[in-house]
Amino acid sequence: MKKLPGSWSLPALVAAAALLAGCGVPPSATTPAAPAKASTAAVQKAVVQRVDTYFANEAKAPLGGSYQISTAALYKALQKNPNQFLLLDVRMPSGPATAPGYAQGHIGGAVNVPYPDLAKNLNKIKKLDQGRPIVTICYTGQWANQSEAILRLLGYNAYALHLSMSDWNQKTDILPPKHTVPNYPLVTGTKPGTFKP
Repeated sequence: MKKLPGSWSLPALVAAAALLAGCGVPPSATTPAAPAKASTAAVQKAVVQRVDTYFANEAKAPLGGSYQISTAALYKALQKNPNQFLLLDVRMPSGPATAPGYAQGHIGGAVNVPYPDLAKNLNKIKKLDQGRPIVTICYTGQWANQSEAILRLLGYNAYALHLSMSDWNQKTDILPPKHTVPNYPLVTGTKPGTFKP
């Protein structure tokens, strides 16, 4: 992970990145602010540089000019090497039938860090990624794309799973028509499990 300029803290940058990514979660009283010695101009410059880099490199991204990976491409890559990516499932641990959570079916090997807890788990993510590209996964792609943007702004090599679980398996498909969704394998329960094609 790249070092941040000046003394800008990771949680404060995550809050700024979240707002820039469009998730609309304002920093709370528990979110540490930038240290007093970092000027507002320095903080703004650091955030603007990261955002400019993000959008400048987006044109080179693999899927339609965005940092996404298709379900077919991910499945094929996992067949060759199940440990090639850190699979980061940002869905809630469980949910109703209309929005199945992690425990109700996830990609084998995926670790669950719910989107609302992403900022609190940056140290866990840093320990798990071991330099591997990260693939973020959610219900339909919105949380995955926002998580990918936040992680990229923090210096991680992250991609969002295009259409996420709604395009991975018919059991987790919440977007019609179901007949077009592949039936790629799932693991149930609260443990990551193992990817098995």
